[in-house]
Amino acid sequence: MINLRFEIDPEPARSDFARIIGNLNDMSDWVQQAGDLQLQFIEEGHASETDPDGARWAELAVSTQKSGSSILTETGTMRGNYTLVVSGNTGEISNDTEYFKYHKRGTSKMPQRDPLGFGAKHISEHERGAKQWLDSVLG
Repeated sequence: MINLRFEIDPEPARSDFARIIGNLNDMSDWVQQAGDLQLQFIEEGHASETDPDGARWAELAVSTQKSGSSILTETGTMRGNYTLVVSGNTGEISNDTEYFKYHKRGTSKMPQRDPLGFGAKHISEHERGAKQWLDSVLG
């Protein structure tokens, strides 16, 4: 009888898996990239006056309209006050402008004009970024 006998050395795979697991334990690079991308989406939402799903913000009431003023852009304070904080595998985008919460949630006198959140239109971009990051980790 003729046999073919072979043996696989698991050591190279072990070191590759250890490197991959180490990279997966610290995803701060990907979290930073995802946060930066989300900040870009927020800026685009302000520029187009749309919520994260692309719906137009409600028009300003006649009493609050000023000549040449766009929605939520009179001073630019709120628009320029988003911050991203990354800590390990967690990212948080916030805006500490005093009146931000009223635009985010709306009030009994003002409709919601939400610039912050993940919209369906953003998901494919985040998926593409995640795939690129994972490819770099596995590479």
